Amino acid sequence: MARAWTIGVEELTEEAFAPYGRIVAVPPAPAPRSGPGWDCWFGFQALECPSPLLFGAVVTKPREIAVSEMERHVDTFELLYPHGHALIQPLALPLDMDDPDARPDPSTVKAFRIPVGMGIIMHPGTWHSAAFPEAEETTYSFACMQPDPSYIPEWVRFTDDDAVTVTRS
Repeated sequence: MARAWTIGVEELTEEAFAPYGRIVAVPPAPAPRSGPGWDCWFGFQALECPSPLLFGAVVTKPREIAVSEMERHVDTFELLYPHGHALIQPLALPLDMDDPDARPDPSTVKAFRIPVGMGIIMHPGTWHSAAFPEAEETTYSFACMQPDPSYIPEWVRFTDDDAVTVTRS
């Protein structure tokens, strides 16, 4: 029998996000390079890429945050970075990495608020839906290593057709 799960949005912290991946944020230290009207930090995060890094973009529009299926990439991380406005990203833990029939576990779903100026790098195998805007339409970029040429993203439903709803408050 399908269960309905309701969760809140969590602030993005290193500790809370660690099971799902890493945070990308401007370091708190003063910028090592700067000029008139700009500050620059370089090399504070690294992506190990034995194959080409592919970028994509998504326009996400306001809607109820209701998730019944997710996707994952077991052979690559995925970087996600918002533009213009904050995002809410539902994620489930990367479990059963060697099982091609694995399903996302709704009991491990957390939804993180990703403010502009921060991003996330999901561990390989982290289940995720498309991101949702916190309040208004926005865009975000994502990047991952080039998958096998025959790879087709597979959206997988939760076990027993469960669904997770995220409250914005």
